[in-house]
Amino acid sequence: MKIPRIATLTLVILASSGCTKDPVSYEDCILQKLSRPATKSASEAIIDACRLKFPEKIPPKQELKVVPQTEIAKLKGRFRARSGISYGNLYNGTDSWKISELTILVWEPSDKPGLFDDMFGERYKVKLESGPLTSTSFDLQTNSVDSKEYKWRIVEAKGVQVTE
Repeated sequence: MKIPRIATLTLVILASSGCTKDPVSYEDCILQKLSRPATKSASEAIIDACRLKFPEKIPPKQELKVVPQTEIAKLKGRFRARSGISYGNLYNGTDSWKISELTILVWEPSDKPGLFDDMFGERYKVKLESGPLTSTSFDLQTNSVDSKEYKWRIVEAKGVQVTE
């Protein structure tokens, strides 16, 4: 009967001596080091030490490219100009572009519609994240007046071409 007691004693000694597996990730480090209650300053020191041991991996930023007009034609949406803040919704109908930036032109239609109605509009840049075949809402600060009706169109789109 002494063998089970020796095995139990050995396990207790090994477990209490800190003979545990080294963490392999930031999350493992946090879970392992903060397994017992600690003060706020001790917790912050542990978090800093874990982050130092496992730096955050930031994916390389991909350069935005101008989306071809054939693909811009697949972008559909609605836009409502309001006094101050205007809002819209974009459906990205492309199957290979993640749209990150739009340049839209907003103008007040004249009483006598003509070919150059949109020449005197204002351009706005819209930052958003819209993956292929998804809808995204956006808002922006505009100089429009609430009581007027405005028209809009997408002038340019920038994004990253995705391949699957």
